[in-house]
Amino acid sequence: MQKATHTITMEALRKGLFARLAGMLTLIIFGFVFYIAPTGEAIAEVMSRDDQPSSELEAILESTPDKKLGHRLSRLRETIVNDLPRAMEQRRDLRGWLDRARERIMPADPLTASETKDLRRLGERIADAYHEAHEKFVEDARRWEQTDLAPHVRRLIRERHQEAMARFQSRHDALRRHLQTLVESKGETQRKAFDDLRTELEETPFERRHTPLDPNQLPWGPSDSQVREPITNPEEFKEILGILPRTAYPLVAANQLPIGLLSGTTLAAAPPVDADLAQTLEVRFTDEIQDLAADLDNDPTQIHAWVHNHIRYIPSHGSIQGAQATLEGRSGNAMDTAGLLISLLRAAGIPSRYAYGTVEAPAEKVMNWVGGAHTPEAAMNLMAQGGIPVTGITQGGQITHIRFEHVWAQAWVDYFPGRGMTHQTGDSWIPMDA
Repeated sequence: MQKATHTITMEALRKGLFARLAGMLTLIIFGFVFYIAPTGEAIAEVMSRDDQPSSELEAILESTPDKKLGHRLSRLRETIVNDLPRAMEQRRDLRGWLDRARERIMPADPLTASETKDLRRLGERIADAYHEAHEKFVEDARRWEQTDLAPHVRRLIRERHQEAMARFQSRHDALRRHLQTLVESKGETQRKAFDDLRTELEETPFERRHTPLDPNQLPWGPSDSQVREPITNPEEFKEILGILPRTAYPLVAANQLPIGLLSGTTLAAAPPVDADLAQTLEVRFTDEIQDLAADLDNDPTQIHAWVHNHIRYIPSHGSIQGAQATLEGRSGNAMDTAGLLISLLRAAGIPSRYAYGTVEAPAEKVMNWVGGAHTPEAAMNLMAQGGIPVTGITQGGQITHIRFEHVWAQAWVDYFPGRGMTHQTGDSWIPMDA
């Protein structure tokens, strides 16, 4: 009787009834724990949330074609320089003496099949990002060619762009060859290809290097009012700026030059050249500037008066915003204002150019010019904070005049004999300080 019972039990097991019941019970418990029970739902939700930041971060790091290429190249560099050498070292530590002896006779591949597959996939992703970045390079070149910049500026941009494209393509081709050799070779050939690629990637940064922070050189904060003395020697200007400006014009104030001074500073020689009518990065012929010049009858006197009466002076140094922004904001420093004046004059067909030098003006005029300073020292401090080389000239223990470096315009106007009252054909370079 016992033998029959034992036979029936084994037969039942052979038919799988018990196995099917056990499998069904396991499936029910698994589904309850991971899909029906609140704990399982919470685990699934946490796992989903953990994956989400990674994809969001990658989307940020690859938001543009150049960022995408840089990010993927950085991943390749991290893999080749750090991750794979560490994995190969761990595999060497786990090998027994028999494996090491066999490798001396028949060297094994340094990379596993899984690692080779991952590198091949990463190489394909880098190739896709490279093509996107290359298309952006081409589009940038096309966009620059369609601008209305001066021909020599476009030519310079074109040459530098072509040089950058050549370096970009050469480095990508070299990297692609190294990576292709690595994933397609075996044994010692693969090891040598890995070492070559690792050496190249170690010497090639794909991300911006960290710039150490100097708390004394922050990009914001109060400006330093310590500036150099204004230059009064033309040779010093030539040495520092590479130009020979007109220096030491004792301007009394904007638009208030004495007649005797004007006659002494006009330049009848050196007629204008084509560049004196051309556009530059600062001098622009926008629709607004051309319309304004036309509204002012393309007359140099009216153009100068309009700029003088409508543009507020800002005590800063150098080209900051260009002609169009100066027109829109109705304010600018000396170079911005001169740039707007030159843009209007050139749009009116009047040759004009920048002039740079050291000038002197009465302290009370400068105090009003910078926005209503109460003392000469305050006016000089404002100018120095803007980077303008400035110093005071004292008489009787008080600052009576202020000397500073300045930018103004020169226009080729019809000056003789009517002194610019009517403009027909230019005959002299006349300083215009608005």
